Amino acid sequence: MELRPSPSEIVATSKGGNALIYTDGKTENLGFADITNPEAPLAAGTAALGGKPTSVTVAGKYALAVVNTSPNFVSPSGNLQFFNIASHSLVTSFDLGGQPDSIAVSADQQYAVAVIENERDEDHQ
Repeated sequence: MELRPSPSEIVATSKGGNALIYTDGKTENLGFADITNPEAPLAAGTAALGGKPTSVTVAGKYALAVVNTSPNFVSPSGNLQFFNIASHSLVTSFDLGGQPDSIAVSADQQYAVAVIENERDEDHQ
């Protein structure tokens, strides 16, 4: 599999440092790259998110992605999705009750926090 140019916005590194996980808002995917040999990175697949990813981070063997699923500015929505990094499979998903902007995990990996942005239309009166 060949790496293709992608509008990756946020990139996280796996615990062992051999994989990169990145957001691709254009295709609404989470992308995976194998960097075991950093001089020759390999595309390792993608996972469909069903919305625009706004951030990704890693906690152990999981990639945590926050996804904007808002249909418009009036009805903000989004979710947090957990992916197994090795299999790229969705483990679980949680509704966030608003449009997420970013996510971070505590140093001890016991807690995750998602920031809810709920963008608004500046031109709408």
